[in-house]
Amino acid sequence: MLPACSAERTRRCASSATAGRSPIGSGTSGRGRSPRSESARRCRLDEAEAHLRGALEGPADLRHFALQHLGKTLLDLGRAGEAVEALESALGLRLAAGDESLVASTQLALEHARGRVD
Repeated sequence: MLPACSAERTRRCASSATAGRSPIGSGTSGRGRSPRSESARRCRLDEAEAHLRGALEGPADLRHFALQHLGKTLLDLGRAGEAVEALESALGLRLAAGDESLVASTQLALEHARGRVD
């Protein structure tokens, strides 16, 4: 099972948000980010991880979606091994559902994640 988001990480994100740091999605591709904006990006990804883990407890028909996006978030956080685990779970659910476009999307993300595992 994938580990839960820590309370410490949640606390850091809350303090970053009140410090006026810029949110993720500022239009940069990751190059040239200031340490402050990189910290804010990291906190937004940590928040996304926590929300997606919570969504895993929600409706079963949306679990594949939460796992897919959790995998992509973990990959952005530099945790490729955990990303592969989440994406493999998403793939299994999407194969069972038989939606070819969702299967293809997950296979592409999984291939990318596997390429980043050390």
